[in-house]
Amino acid sequence: MWLLIFSTFLHVFSGSLFPPPLRKQLCESGHLGEGEEKEKRRRREGEEKEKRRRREGEEKEKRRRREGEEKEKRRRREGEEKEKREKEEKEEKEEKEEKEEEKEKKKKKKKKKNDDLVEKTEYISGLKHPP
Repeated sequence: MWLLIFSTFLHVFSGSLFPPPLRKQLCESGHLGEGEEKEKRRRREGEEKEKRRRREGEEKEKRRRREGEEKEKRRRREGEEKEKREKEEKEEKEEKEEKEEEKEKKKKKKKKKNDDLVEKTEYISGLKHPP
């Protein structure tokens, strides 16, 4: 009990016993018992730093997600454009093939017509006998 009373008296007395710069240094170090405020300040600063780190981490994560979504959109758009180009090329190729087929048909028709004419001419001129 005497120790408690004596230590309390010493604590109060020491506040006015030391000059302000030394008292400040002793307070910050916790030797005069006022280090609790500094500890609270340290904790508060630590919590603020942690909050800042978390916020920065969340912002980075949001940025990464946004960038990933943008890349995905770009990939999808490029894929759609590629499909569209391939479809157009396929249609052009089909049109070209149809035109080629028409040309072939016209050639065959013309050749058949020409062959018929040659056959008729040969028949008329007597070079060939009727079937």
